[in-house]
Amino acid sequence: EAQVWLKDNLKNSSEKKALTPNERLGKRIERDLKRHRVGDTALIYTNHYAMYGKYGWGVKIDHPDKSKKHAGAFKKSSASRVSLYAFLEGLKSARGFTNTVIVVENDYIVNALRKGWPMAWRDNNWNTWKGRSPINVDLWQQILPLFEEVDPLLELIPVHASVTLIKEAKLLAMEACKSKDLRIDRGLQPFKGKFKKKRRRKRSKHPLNSKPTYSFSI
Repeated sequence: EAQVWLKDNLKNSSEKKALTPNERLGKRIERDLKRHRVGDTALIYTNHYAMYGKYGWGVKIDHPDKSKKHAGAFKKSSASRVSLYAFLEGLKSARGFTNTVIVVENDYIVNALRKGWPMAWRDNNWNTWKGRSPINVDLWQQILPLFEEVDPLLELIPVHASVTLIKEAKLLAMEACKSKDLRIDRGLQPFKGKFKKKRRRKRSKHPLNSKPTYSFSI
């Protein structure tokens, strides 16, 4: 019995050493998320994918009886908008459950809702305190009433953490981008700001920093 116990422990320790730090972090996050599974609680994982002019979003619903997946993609959009699209679809899917936990990698969405930014915009007739229209206001106008109706628990996880279902949600977004009939995001607003030009670093005229000059005599 002692030899079997020692063999199992050595096997487990070797498996733990084989994991990368990101994988170990992902395993720990997955164990923490499983604690929320009580009764009819659903874990909803949202993610997005953006590359080469294609923008996709994916949603993975983890539930013992009602596991589902949703995905979509656009030909012309932005990374911030598709992450909001994924969160919006997660809220729509949460309507059929008693309790929901939405897992997000985008810290902007979580910080905005926790700090009450969309609520302040709505109270100010959907304007910021400077009197300007917020970015992606059309999506926030759909997200806010659903968020108040569902009242989910938000879980923000690091982007580098290797969480299995978050990666599955990203794969759904990547597969959606492979479709030939990609829509154009009509709510995308053109960029009105100014791109900052990089300042060229002035070369020092100090003799120690300048290029050395060589003189040859034959």
